[in-house]
Amino acid sequence: MKGGDGHGWVTASSVEGLEELTLHDLKPGSYMVRLLFAEPNELEVGNRVQHASLQDRVVLTDFDVRAEAGGVMRGVEKETEDGDVNGTLQLKLSAVKGKTLISGIEIVRNE
Repeated sequence: MKGGDGHGWVTASSVEGLEELTLHDLKPGSYMVRLLFAEPNELEVGNRVQHASLQDRVVLTDFDVRAEAGGVMRGVEKETEDGDVNGTLQLKLSAVKGKTLISGIEIVRNE
């Protein structure tokens, strides 16, 4: 990792092509959700663009990890504070161009 935002040890790895992730057995309530990304490949800006939604609410539109980070192997984190959960949290990723990519997800229950 060359810097950027996020936890370097998390953004040092990633999964490509993920469309949906569902976390079960969470306590009902409001959660802070942080999505972590880093582009591992030497792709040009615009070659990997995606949308992301949590609980069927769009949280990222036309998101380009490479453009946001300013280079490859640089972490980017995106956070939302209003993730209402009733036992299950669902993340959906959809590719606009290329394959989807995510390095990590962090959820913290608001007290």
